[in-house]
Amino acid sequence: MRCDDCERFASFRPKVSIPSSTLEVPRLHQFPKAQQLVLDGDADLECYAAEIRRLQSKILLIEQKRSRLNGYLEHYRSLAAPLWKIPDEVLGLIFGYLCDGHAKLQKIGIDKPSIPVLRLSAVCSHWQSVLHSTPSLWSNFVVSFTAGGMPAFDAVKLFLERSKDVKLRVKVTFDHRGSSLRLQKMTSHPAFLALASQAHRWETLHLFGKRPEDMCILRPPFISSCPELRELRLSHFRKRENVVALDFAPMPKLTCFLAEYFHALDPAQSLPWHQLNVLKVNAKHDVPRLVELCENLRELIVDIDPRRMVRTYLPILHLLFSNPSNPAGPEADVVQKLLDALSFPSLTELDLSNFTDNDVISCTGSILVAFIEKCSSTLEYLTLENICVSDTDLLTILHKIPDPSSTKVACPLSTTFIENLSVLPQSTNPDSPILLPNLLGLYLTIRKEFDETGFTDMIISRSCISDIDKGACDLGSFEKLKLIVTAGEPVSIRKD
Repeated sequence: MRCDDCERFASFRPKVSIPSSTLEVPRLHQFPKAQQLVLDGDADLECYAAEIRRLQSKILLIEQKRSRLNGYLEHYRSLAAPLWKIPDEVLGLIFGYLCDGHAKLQKIGIDKPSIPVLRLSAVCSHWQSVLHSTPSLWSNFVVSFTAGGMPAFDAVKLFLERSKDVKLRVKVTFDHRGSSLRLQKMTSHPAFLALASQAHRWETLHLFGKRPEDMCILRPPFISSCPELRELRLSHFRKRENVVALDFAPMPKLTCFLAEYFHALDPAQSLPWHQLNVLKVNAKHDVPRLVELCENLRELIVDIDPRRMVRTYLPILHLLFSNPSNPAGPEADVVQKLLDALSFPSLTELDLSNFTDNDVISCTGSILVAFIEKCSSTLEYLTLENICVSDTDLLTILHKIPDPSSTKVACPLSTTFIENLSVLPQSTNPDSPILLPNLLGLYLTIRKEFDETGFTDMIISRSCISDIDKGACDLGSFEKLKLIVTAGEPVSIRKD
């Protein structure tokens, strides 16, 4: 059914009819006709314009209706989406993955919050309820008390409230730059007081600072104890004070103490050394004495080069050489002193890796042999990466390992060493024992020049070898290795 306007335009008949032929040039005697034609044409144009305005208004109305319908349907499409069928427990796990990491509580955007847990809370009321009922998502955050700014108190309060009674994992940056007035301002800040009032819930605390006063949050009167604190990390305290009192509040459950770049540490400090399972210190400290005090120690991390870490694990030992200025200088000397001073009777894994600017770093076999002889014969894993060790020393080391299950050698290897790894028929002779008879994995870096025939024979004789780490070489030139792979031997070629 048409409206009145539609009917009116449908019955409209233009007064001016335009002929299909070329218009004739008007004559002077046709002036009255031309004048009337113009008047009739203007009336037709006005009628057309009115109809266009009516249709445009109609189009706008229809577009508005379409837009409203799309919004209405979008709401129900979201309600019908499979996402809403996900159980709240699974949704909580997804949120935990998305909100992993420390939330920065310095500045909180209202319109577009940058903290994942706040952004997810703004999606819908259901997600908000799931997030509010998962306090662990609000228990991991970082705050900074510096001259450049303070934390957002409302955000700190919000996270402390919504984390409820869950243990907290907190990172705190504290730097008053030697100003007592600024220190007083920081310690009286509402966010500082709120955080200190929850010390009974701290589980891990990572404190960044520069001066002893920056550790005030660990001392009375700001806190009385840290009954749940298990890991304490102090970073960037580079001030070389003669004595830094670690007179912290009681920490009865502390098992991990990480003092990164922390120079003023002494065994006489009143830390619960006997509780520690993990200790990280600078090589300048009395490391053997600290190890002796930490009777339950399982992991030791020693900072040899101040720019990088040398990690030592118990019963696993990792020594990572990292960019020393002189490979034969003080850093190497410290490594030797540590290996001479320390003993690990339950050593199961030895990893010596060189990540310096040099291609290889020399480490005399006598040091390693002496260290292995001092430790027990339970070594199962051996890794030598870019460590220059002679064939004789390396063979001596391997003969002292009774039954390792994995050996990774990423060093320049000679043809002689590769030949010693071959399992020959005469090796069944008791007088000619097989080197590493029960080897499960062997990782070799192939260099540009090596005996392909001898290497291939060794691979075939060692069917247990599962992987070859291919270094700077072209696989296309290794015809015999390609045949091994084609034949289905348990060998894979991997590029660096």
